[in-house]
Order: sequence, then structure tokens, then C-alpha cells
Amino acid sequence: MPNTPPIAPPSIGSGRIVGSSTIPCDKVDIKITEVEWLESYTRVCQQDKPIANWKVWKSSTSMTTTQVNSDDFFYQDCSDNPAVYFIRSSSMANHKKIKLKVRLKTVCGSALPISTSGNKAKLILSFGNKKFISNEFSLPAKDDEESVILEGNIDQISWLISPTFSLEYEDNDTAMTKNSLFSEKIPLEAFVLYDEPAKFYKKGVWVEVLRFLFKNTDINNDQDTVVSAGKIAKYCHSEHGMVYEAVNGKSSYFSFDFHIPYFMDESNKGEFELRGYLSKTKYGLFGSTKKKNIVNCYDQAAAVQSLCGALGIISKWIYMKPVGYIKTTNLVGIGSCNNPFYKSNNSNKVESRLFGKPGEGTIRMAFDNHVFVRLKETGIILDATIGPYIGDKSVLEYANEVLDIKVNFKFNQRIAKILGARTPPEESVYPKPLTELPLTLEAIEKSFKGKYKGHEHTRGYPLKGVSKIVW
Repeated sequence: MPNTPPIAPPSIGSGRIVGSSTIPCDKVDIKITEVEWLESYTRVCQQDKPIANWKVWKSSTSMTTTQVNSDDFFYQDCSDNPAVYFIRSSSMANHKKIKLKVRLKTVCGSALPISTSGNKAKLILSFGNKKFISNEFSLPAKDDEESVILEGNIDQISWLISPTFSLEYEDNDTAMTKNSLFSEKIPLEAFVLYDEPAKFYKKGVWVEVLRFLFKNTDINNDQDTVVSAGKIAKYCHSEHGMVYEAVNGKSSYFSFDFHIPYFMDESNKGEFELRGYLSKTKYGLFGSTKKKNIVNCYDQAAAVQSLCGALGIISKWIYMKPVGYIKTTNLVGIGSCNNPFYKSNNSNKVESRLFGKPGEGTIRMAFDNHVFVRLKETGIILDATIGPYIGDKSVLEYANEVLDIKVNFKFNQRIAKILGARTPPEESVYPKPLTELPLTLEAIEKSFKGKYKGHEHTRGYPLKGVSKIVW
């Protein structure tokens, strides 16, 4: 074995070691060692559990979320440490702005000339066309670290993912830009919402729901709550693959307390299986699952309310009873229909016959009651069961388009004739407010404000709707 003299150890910062020799740095790279989202919303959940250490990404510990499962809730390139910000907020002073702290370290590499150390620079973080720019700082020398603050204003709801970094710096008094600065993939992810999520997200907003919404409903870069809510209603009605329960109108994913008559009370607790609805799966005991895409109007109203609530769009239900016969409309998963329970008697989806032969009873079936959603801020109507109604109709227009007043009155006259003087038309199965009296905006608005307490006269009684969401 040849006798070789020992190699002296390198001095600190003199270069990189390859094998047993030292190669001086003639160029350097900027490496990100840590990213912290500043002043962001703290209540964020994954799988209905608060995310631990949710706001800090460290190169040595965090990994990109790569799981993709049948729920369609997890996506590649997402982060285990997502952040949430708001366009507006009643309780947070930091709305309308995103702010990050990025810790940089200079290492040997090939990106920048070594002579740039100490020169002024700005770090730019880009999510598509959205840019967040740092304060001016001095490029650190080899093996040194520097923390910089990046910030930018926000006025649109957004899903910020798959970032790129660039650096503006000086080299020999010449302004330079280095794009695609880091070869390492930095798994950063943030959501910009309208406002704080609805109260039924008690532990925190579900990051899976936010990803689902931005992936499926074309709300990215929206600025108007009505527009976004309308897109959600349209998606639930026309794109999610749900079908109306046309036998008896039973709900699949929503349940409520029966101890309060007709559940018309603000204290009533409505429970919605949001995860099940989104994945079209009934989750049972001991891990059992069953695919199910059958819904009624309670399920659809709960879905619209829950998904809007994740974005900070707050709403209530409107409970309408009586409804009676409806005009031909686009019933979720069914299509054109004026006979919502046609499967119960093997009649037609669009049925012209009101009564059958003597002894056969009614052929065309009617709604006993119906629920839909009304936004708190604007009062607009959303209905993902029929229509869909996506916020472009007034209350009066909605009622006149949906309710078949003439047929209801005709039915009442027939019932009154069968029962005799005991039951006049205005007090029969579908009573006076929705039969012989014309619909007026004033009367409907009074109902919507809770002026009519009797359930049989509730053209539109406001309800809380969803109080609890279930994973």
C-alpha cells in the first residue's frame, strides 16, 4: 500500500468535501431549511383531528402528502402543514394578507456566483400568478443562514399549492433573476377563504373538504360569495352523481332530533355525515362501508350548507310546508319530473294524471315538505334538489317556479268534495296559504322571518339545519 501523506482538514467554509479531497466553492445554492406561515388561522383539521405543528415546514421532518385513497380526499403534492387565511374576518386582524417567514442557508452549488454573497436580494414565492415577495436582504455567505419575511395581499379565494421560488439579486452591479431556484420540492399549501368557517366545524375546518371544493367546483379565484355558493349548489345537484330517493323521500346522510315537533326550532340538532356524502359511502360499525348515492332534500341542503360553511359562507335552511304538487323541474339525478315519488306507484316521472280510477287514489305524487338554503349575508336562495337554484332567483320567483298552485287547489277541491262540508278547501290537505290565495313577496318574506309559527302555514320557516358534521 503506498505511503501517502495525510490530508489536512479543511477550514470551515472553505468548500465541499468529495471523498478525501476539498473542492473550493466557485458557486453557491440557496437552500430553504424552514417555512413558517405567520398570522394564519389556527383551527385546521385533517381526518377530523387538529393538525399538530400545522404552520411550520422543516426540510428535515416534513413530507409531502402522497396518499390518494377512494374518498378522493387526499392528493399528491399536498402538504401535511397547510395554512388558512381569509379575505375578511370579524375576529382576526390579519385578513387580506398572507405572510411567511422563510429561513435560508447558503451551501455549495451551481446556482449563483460566489461573489454575490453579501449583495442585496429579494426572494419571490409564486403560486401560479400569485406572488409573495420578501423584504430586501443581504445574501448570506457560505454556510450562513438568514430569515426573510414574504407577504402579499389577497382578494380572491384560492388554493395555493406547488410553489416555485425565484431570486432577484445583484451581481457586479447588474440586476439578475434566478428562476426555479430550488431543485428540492417544497410541499407548501395554503387556502384563502372568504371568512371564518361555520360553527359546526367545531374542531377546525377540514382540509379534505377544502381540497375537495377547490378541485371539483371551479371556485378558485372567486371574489363573490353568491357566485361560489351557486357553483357549490350546481355541483351538488348536477355533478356529484346523487339521485333523488323516489320511493318515499328518505334521507341517507342527514338526521335530526324528533323530540321537537317538525324540528322547527333553533335548538334542534341536525347531524350530517359530510365525509360519507362526499365519498358517496355509508360508513357503518366496525369499518363497514356501502356505496350510496341516494339522497333527499335534507341531504342536499345539508351538503350545500356544510360546503359553503367551509369557505366562511354562512347559511340557514328554509323549511317549506306545505308544498304539495310541484311543476316540472330538474330533480337531482332524475331529470325532468313533476312526480317526485313515481317509484312508489310505478307512475311516470312527468305525470299528467292527478287521480286514477275510482279506488286507485292519486297517481301524481306531491311533496309534503321541502328544505333549501338561504344565505345569511345576502338572503339568496340555493336549492340542489330541484333546479338547481344557484342564487339567481328571488324568493317570489323561486316559489312561483316550483309550486304548482293550480293543481294543489284542484286537489283540495276534490278532497273537500269527498269529505263533504267537514273540510273546506282552505283547511284540507294543502291549506289556504298555498292554494287559493296568490303568492306575494310580503307573505313569503313574513314566513321566512318566522312570522307564521304553525307548521301547516310555513311557506318558508328558517331553521338552523346542520349543527354537527360527522367524519
